[in-house]
Amino acid sequence: MAAFYAWVAATASATISYATMPAAVPGPVAVAAHQSIGAAYLAAGTIATLGHQAVGQALHLAATNAFLRGLTIGCLVAGGAAAAGALLAVVFLPARPPSAAAHVADGAETTGPAVVEEPAERAEHLRTVRDKSS
Repeated sequence: MAAFYAWVAATASATISYATMPAAVPGPVAVAAHQSIGAAYLAAGTIATLGHQAVGQALHLAATNAFLRGLTIGCLVAGGAAAAGALLAVVFLPARPPSAAAHVADGAETTGPAVVEEPAERAEHLRTVRDKSS
């Protein structure tokens, strides 16, 4: 998970480019704003405190948008990895045999799972279990 958060932070800091950075932000402040979302918010607050409210708000908005864009991309990648993992599990993991508990419901004591080999026998077994439970 730490690698995922580091990737989101790197994507967010790369997203707040000089194209989205307000033009009135001084160079050293812009470099600091690229370090992290916290540094960008601190720089925006400092700029706003110094009397440049509009520039501070623009920097705050640019940093927020960059962070949310990085988070969105990270979540999409994580969701894709989870879906791929689920698909691989469905395809490659073997199916489990039916458990003995499912066959004990009809009152028969078994030492292992009941094996029904013919579809007609399985259908009859299911009808019997359904009738007993009704």
